[in-house]
Amino acid sequence: MSEFPDLNEAAVRRPPGPPPAEGPLPLRRSASAFEALRDAADEAADQPTVRIIALGPLDEHADRATFARNLFAVAGIRAVDGDLDSLDSDGPVVLCGSDDRYAAEAARAASSLKASGAGWVVLVGKPGDDEAAWQAAGIDEFLHPGIDVVEVLGRALDWCGVER
Repeated sequence: MSEFPDLNEAAVRRPPGPPPAEGPLPLRRSASAFEALRDAADEAADQPTVRIIALGPLDEHADRATFARNLFAVAGIRAVDGDLDSLDSDGPVVLCGSDDRYAAEAARAASSLKASGAGWVVLVGKPGDDEAAWQAAGIDEFLHPGIDVVEVLGRALDWCGVER
């Protein structure tokens, strides 16, 4: 479309488009990837579990802890409260706190958890400028809106020893 049409303009030649597909398009359920994760968790001998380690008082970690609990529940993974000083397994551990609390304690907490045998340490929140330092301290993953949920939950199930 132009404000100055050219009545003598040559017509544009367009190559033909691809032929229409024969038969119906294959059906694909959007939820199938999530259902596969949940089915794998349900079929596991032991219910997969992650430990939530709260940094700071409830008002500083409640939102992120709830986000993490709900996210892991999608794949049938139970989130239980843990204690930074008494880790009793090598399974996944999730750190929850405020940004200010993370700045003060996340690196120390991650190092302590790794030294205690935690296999997979996750921090709830975007890492921002602290990503490299936190990874060096032992944080393996960051949970926040925008992540590939299926990939992250798949890794969580792997760390819980669930066969998929």
